[in-house]
Amino acid sequence: MPGKVKQTPMKLGLRLAATVVGATLLTAGVSSQRAAFEGQWRHYGGSPGSTNYSALDLVNRDNVANLRIAWRWASPDNAVAASNKALMPGAYEDTPLMSNGVLYTITGLGRVAAIDPATGATIWQYDPETYKSGRPANLGFVHRGLAFWTDGKIERLLAGTHDAYLISVDARNGQPDPAFGNGGRVDLVEGLPYAQRVRNYTVTSAPVVARNVIVTGASISDGPQNMEAPRGDVSGYDVRTGKRLWTFRAVPARGEFGHDSWLEGSAEYIGNTNVWSLMSVDETLGLPIVKPPYSRLTAYDLNRGVIGWQIPLGDGPRRHPLLAHLDLPPLGGGRGWVLATRALLFVGHRGGRAAGQPPALLAIDKMTGQVIAKHELSLGPSAPMTYLHQNRQYVAMATGGGDRAEIVAFTLK
Repeated sequence: MPGKVKQTPMKLGLRLAATVVGATLLTAGVSSQRAAFEGQWRHYGGSPGSTNYSALDLVNRDNVANLRIAWRWASPDNAVAASNKALMPGAYEDTPLMSNGVLYTITGLGRVAAIDPATGATIWQYDPETYKSGRPANLGFVHRGLAFWTDGKIERLLAGTHDAYLISVDARNGQPDPAFGNGGRVDLVEGLPYAQRVRNYTVTSAPVVARNVIVTGASISDGPQNMEAPRGDVSGYDVRTGKRLWTFRAVPARGEFGHDSWLEGSAEYIGNTNVWSLMSVDETLGLPIVKPPYSRLTAYDLNRGVIGWQIPLGDGPRRHPLLAHLDLPPLGGGRGWVLATRALLFVGHRGGRAAGQPPALLAIDKMTGQVIAKHELSLGPSAPMTYLHQNRQYVAMATGGGDRAEIVAFTLK
């Protein structure tokens, strides 16, 4: 198996649910949260239920304006992309994980790295070299995160790859787990009709882990050339061995519920119907999937079922000749991703031409929607996360893409 390892020396009287367009569903009543465990961030969305919530409040409305950049970590993809434009990644869309004093990330080219959360220094890198299989369908070289799992003794990082494998990496040293599948990876397309690695079947989002079972979907080409296409099945795998435990067929097989609704034998060749995006876990009830809209932040009063407040994200396209002379309020524009803490609501706002402003990290009062502080960024961010290390709270996010991708971490000066 190809691979290289490089090692180097809120308390609210009002319960609110906030939706940010293009991001996440949040509930901010502390009792309803599965908050980040003891200042860590072990899930892409902060918790199995993707609450994007942390109970940390060392950074609050009184001092958030004093946030300063603590460190930057340049993606190893940058050098590769600069020398080979065919390997140019898309946006850096990972949300880093933080566990037991180490930060973890996966890059657009699928490289996994461990980072010192205080300094941004690289601890180790693992390169499965999946990009050598070619440019993936749809978005190309884009990856949206890792899953973390531990039983208290061993720690594993789990990811689907662009060439349709599920990999397991030892979080402590960056080595593939030899007990998992074949040399640390499991084939996701084995036995799946019409699936072709990279060309029409790839994985771009983080799997989830529920009760020692890894659950993953896939990304299937949105530009089919034939009527036949691979199914978008969701499967569960044993987290220790990689053994496939079950498969939910996106198109039901003969004898399964709903098969008779597929006419003229179409169930045998129709595909897609896939879960390409991120999944959340309710370990009792199942796997809900949420896709909010874009460019507006809305807080709902959960006690009364009414809107508490609503604000646009971004000023909007004010330079348009038909709008330039008008005295308009902020119109909104540009994607945003939310992080809720006990004290504040953070939004990583990508900004850009549609937003009428540069990318920024926004800090917002959860009760009123007032923007308390704005820290401009040189590159558009993805979803922010927060963690506690050596009694300091950090807010970090992946930014940029292509040959200018980096993680930026803020802390109080």
